[in-house]
Amino acid sequence: MNIWKVATRWSEKGNPNTSILDVFRKYSILFVGRQQDKVKLCVKPNDIIAISDGIKIVSVAKVLSNPKPLTDFKLESTDIESERFDYEDWVIGFKVNIFDLKEEDCFDYCQGTFHEVHGEYKKNIINLFEKYNEDYSINSKFSINAKTCTLKYNLQNGGDILLKDSIKYNIPIYQRPYSWTEEQIQKFISDIFRSFYGYDRKTPSEPMFIGTMQLSAKKYITPNKAEQDIIDGQQRLTTFLVLLKLLKKEFPDNKELKDINFNWIETRVNNGEQNKFLLNFINSDLNCITEENLNPYIQNGLIVKEILNNELSDEDNKRLEFDLDKFVNYILSNIYFVVIETKAGLSKTLQIFNAINTTGLDLNGGDIFKIRMYEYLTDKKGYGEVAFDKISELYAKIDKKNREIGINLSIDGILDIYKYIIIS
Repeated sequence: MNIWKVATRWSEKGNPNTSILDVFRKYSILFVGRQQDKVKLCVKPNDIIAISDGIKIVSVAKVLSNPKPLTDFKLESTDIESERFDYEDWVIGFKVNIFDLKEEDCFDYCQGTFHEVHGEYKKNIINLFEKYNEDYSINSKFSINAKTCTLKYNLQNGGDILLKDSIKYNIPIYQRPYSWTEEQIQKFISDIFRSFYGYDRKTPSEPMFIGTMQLSAKKYITPNKAEQDIIDGQQRLTTFLVLLKLLKKEFPDNKELKDINFNWIETRVNNGEQNKFLLNFINSDLNCITEENLNPYIQNGLIVKEILNNELSDEDNKRLEFDLDKFVNYILSNIYFVVIETKAGLSKTLQIFNAINTTGLDLNGGDIFKIRMYEYLTDKKGYGEVAFDKISELYAKIDKKNREIGINLSIDGILDIYKYIIIS
């Protein structure tokens, strides 16, 4: 096992504003431009890395994969196009497990951009990694925290909100695509209107409880920004995004809707293919979209558009009197979730999901296949988190083939066929 130091300032002179530490944290990868040939030859899985912010060592990491060109990693187009670093095949990267150091454990070390560490520094870095790795192992076995949340405004004592500039919700690659049907969307939106209007459109609005959500513990990308995985609740939270987007398009002058950005959900399902669909929906003019479009967000956007038109119009298709400001405020402040934050391994996460799941879709064979295959590759084969890259490529290949030949064969159907091959 060797100990290496990697710097995070991507500039010739190491300017402070060129740090890409947030990129390293976000993707759990490190990459090097200078001395890339040495990286390819020398860095091995299980090596330890000290990560510098240019002045101090601020994080330690364990190498999980062999080095390869940065272009082999699935980075988001927004990060690639930001021009903050060179996204070229001569830049060499590797997957890592990163632990950010507490302030009292950071120490000065500003020598070089990439090199091997020796002597007392080496012993100190090894000790720090072992300490943080042990703390993580103990504390990550199981923890759970529950709170009552609304989307943007919460008047309850101890309540919280979901839409924060500091949090992005990530749909991890082991989840299924966005898949609510017209029937589910119809019930979802009709329930909101009934709670807002009352059954006779005269009674006062009542708070609405919309079930539980399960989120992972926060993963900090920068000191002030974090990601959380949506373990249970992506269908509801995504449908809220679709609904708010449609309302914003229909009522562009509403102040609350004007202030809403739609960058708070990101999906990594099917190697980012689903995120392309999501971004396409967010940036689309739905007036120009046909029903034949295969984008699930656009399809459901058209369904929401029709439901809104029905709810806001009478039998003669004339617009009913409607207090938009009050309705938008109701959505943002009077619809409640119980949000359960869990820190656990995937098996425990699945167990918690099954225990609390009430309104989402049950995990199917394809979902369980992904999780079990991941556990096999990591626990038995030592792949680390890169195992999901390969599994996700398989699902992306199925989606691509379905689009090419115009069918919709799921992983469950493929597994059903495969079991007969195994038996044969």
